[in-house]
Order: sequence, then C-alpha cells, then structure tokens
Amino acid sequence: MANMPPDIWLYVADFIPDKVIYQLRCVNPVFLELAMNIRWREAAKRSKENLGSTLVRLNSSYFTDFEPKFLIPRDPFIAKRVRALTIHLTSPDSSENGLILAPSTQHNLKYTKHEISKKQTTLYTKSGLRSSDTSGSILNSILHTCSGLTNLRKFTLDFSNVSPASCSQVGVGLFYRSLWPLFRKKLRQLFLKGTMQSYYAVLGSRPAFPYLKELGVDLITNPKCVEAEYTKGASLMDTLLPFLNRVNSRLEVLRLRSQPCHSKPIDLSQLFVQMPSFPSLRTLDIRMPFNQSLHDPSGLKDLLHRNSQTLEDLCLRLNPAGFSLPWALEDQLVPWLSDCLTDPQALSCIRVLDIYPTGGNCDIVLGYIKRASKSLREIIIRDRYFEPDEVELIIDAASDCPNLISLHLNIWELNINLTDQLFMKLPRLASLRLSTVDSFIDGYPRVFVESLKQRYYVGWKLKDISICYGEREVDSRTMRTLAGSIPSLRSFFGRGHMRGEYE
Repeated sequence: MANMPPDIWLYVADFIPDKVIYQLRCVNPVFLELAMNIRWREAAKRSKENLGSTLVRLNSSYFTDFEPKFLIPRDPFIAKRVRALTIHLTSPDSSENGLILAPSTQHNLKYTKHEISKKQTTLYTKSGLRSSDTSGSILNSILHTCSGLTNLRKFTLDFSNVSPASCSQVGVGLFYRSLWPLFRKKLRQLFLKGTMQSYYAVLGSRPAFPYLKELGVDLITNPKCVEAEYTKGASLMDTLLPFLNRVNSRLEVLRLRSQPCHSKPIDLSQLFVQMPSFPSLRTLDIRMPFNQSLHDPSGLKDLLHRNSQTLEDLCLRLNPAGFSLPWALEDQLVPWLSDCLTDPQALSCIRVLDIYPTGGNCDIVLGYIKRASKSLREIIIRDRYFEPDEVELIIDAASDCPNLISLHLNIWELNINLTDQLFMKLPRLASLRLSTVDSFIDGYPRVFVESLKQRYYVGWKLKDISICYGEREVDSRTMRTLAGSIPSLRSFFGRGHMRGEYE
C-alpha cells in the first residue's frame, strides 16, 4: 500500500468528503495540501464603494492590510490555489457598503468592521489605477489581488449594481482595461452580469481570451434608467457581438440570459441574427422572455440548426413575460418551437434537454423528446405542472430513450400509479426529481405513503430521488418509505447520501 503511486492516492482522496479532508489537515503534508486546495479554490470579493462606508474584512493570518486597510493575499501558497473568483461591484450610491474577500467554504472566520470617513481625490497613472480615495483603492486592491492568482480558471464579474454614471467614470474604464490582461491566457470560464449600458464599459476595451471554453452573459434591466437602457440596445451589439467573434472558435458552452422587463424591454433579435458560428459548441443555455426579447426569432433558430451536430446540452427557457397568463402569450412561441423541428436532422444529438413546456398540451415537449430519443440522457421540464394523463404521455415518450438516466418533472398529483409507471417503463432511470403541489387534502400524502408500503420495486436501477412541494423537500417519512420500497436507492436530493436536514 505504501508503494502505491501518488496519483492513485489522490484519486482515492476524491471520495473523501471535503469536510473530512479539512479536519485531517494536520495529519501530514499531503492532507494539508488537499485541505488548502479545497478551502481556497474559490473566492469572492465584494466591493461597495461609498465613501464613509463600513468595510467587512476577513480576519486571517494569510492576509495583510493594504492602504487604506484593504486585504491582499500576500502568500503564493494561498494565491496559487484559487481556481474561481467572483467580484461584485456596486456604485457609490449603494445603501450598504463594504469589501468582502472570502473563500467559498468558511472555516473559523471572524469578521471585523472598520470605518473610513475621509473623502479625497482619485489620481490616475498610465501604469494603472492609483488612488487614495475609498472607491479607487478598492479597485486598486482588486487588481493587486487578481495579479497574484496565477492558476485562476473561472471568473465571475457582477456589475449589475453599478450605475450608468459610475460606468462613464475614467477610473472604472481604466480598471476594466487593467483587469482583463491579468486573465487573458488563464481563463477557461467567464461569467458576466450587468445592465446593458454597463456592458459597453466592461467590454469596451475589447478583451480577448484565446482559451475560453465557457461564457455566461446575464443581461439585467435597471428600472432607474429604463430609457437609457432602451436606447443602448444598439451599443450592446457594438460590444458583445465583437466579443463573441473573438472567442467563438474554442467556445464549448454559451449561456445567455435576459431578465423580463414590463416597461421597455430590449429586443435581442439582431444579436442572434449576427451571431458567429461556434464550431465546438456543446452546451447552449438560452433563458429570456420570448415575447419581449425575440421579436424576430429567426436568428436563434438558425443558431440551433447550425450547431445541431455538436450540441449535446440544450436549455430553452423562453418563458413569456407579461401581465396575462403565460399560455395567453404563447401565440408565437408554440409555432416557432415546432418550426425548429422541421429539419429532420435538427437537434437529434441532444443528450440533456431543458425546455419550457407550453400550455394547452404537451405536444411540443413530446416532439423534442422524440427527436433526440436515441441520445437523450436527461430530461428537465419545469415551469408547468402536468396532469396525470400528460405525465403518462411524457413517460411513454421517455421510455423510447434507451440511454435516459435522469428525469425532472412537475406534477399535480403524486400517487402510486405514477411510481408504478416509472418502474415499469423507465427501469434504467438512475435519478428522479418530482415537484408537486403542497396539498394535504384527503390525508395527502398519507394515502401515497400507505400505498407505497405495499410495493417493492426490485430491478429498478434508481440511485437518487428528490420529491418536493415546490422547492420544499417532503417529510422524512415519505423519503424513508421510498427507500424501503426501492432497494437500489443510495441518495436523497442529489446529496450522495440518504440523510436529510430533519436528522
């Protein structure tokens, strides 16, 4: 055993829970190395830039104060382990203020507060941002922090709370221009979240990431400047579209999200019409209100068809937005979804399908399942609760998918007939998530639990099951009864074990 190669020991360590590895950090240098990697692989930095603000600091021996009292990782032993970093930027007009730098898993952390009450003038140099005021020093500290993260692979920048006035400031633009070169050859995953106008400032320096594999773009509407956002739609095309042209060759995952707006929504049709080809695209995640963001959806359809041969993971959450009931806003969505399947080869290689189920009937859902039946491994259908007869149709369609191992459905009624159908028609299913309504009429869920005790589903390969009332997990009695009736179960709610918060 002692002569086993280190790679094998590291592989064995992957099966040890993170919490246990951290508890063993003092055993030997190997466990210390593993524990430090776990603790520092992800960090978050929150900047709230009001003068006279309260700064929240991480109290750790691995950090030192930087003028004026900002925290910078000083030890490469720590900095080299950070693989993911999240930065939240907030304008000076924010109500709460502070700076937080913290790992994703918190162990024995103590927070202290410091007051900064002096307002001074920001100074700029050609080499970077140099400032003695609060906001400038925060940005400067972020740049110093990022320069030491030599192994960073995933970066998230949330600038959704940055006001348009702040975006136009010279210091903010200089900050972005100084930030991107630090990550140019490192990043594999980049996630951006902000308002339309803010993207113009963030991407205005034309950053390039030659090895980027995953890109997430989240467009937020700022209700305080709706008019400005509305007029900046064209400007977004001038920044985001060229950026996509610079990273499209290697991109494997693309996520685009746009929040609903009840005032003056921005039409993103031209973004899809002019969008470049993605020869390596495997995952496409589109989440936006169809009736607001896609007045001309032909560009999105073309994107789907052009990438059909490589697409494996497809999410089309095109939920209509408005004051009417959702199905009253689907007049254009339903025929468009059907039209996307007119090409017999389109979307036939999908392995993971997450689609908005239109109202009225489930024909659209059934069509997409049947199109990719030979390759589908996971089906996710949310946003609408299905009647028992609709659930039966979906299960029948899923039974024709020989590789299906995961199913997520919203259902009106949880009864023993449903579990019987799932057992008989989907015996190879390994993961099941069911969301139902929170109702206790006629003893519910007592009737289901009592009926379940009379079943024993031998041969079912189900390993993990989740049953929720909306987002709330069902009671322990129901879950334990399921475990008694399904001998293959090893996990509840995707946790890898059968313990719950109720224990």
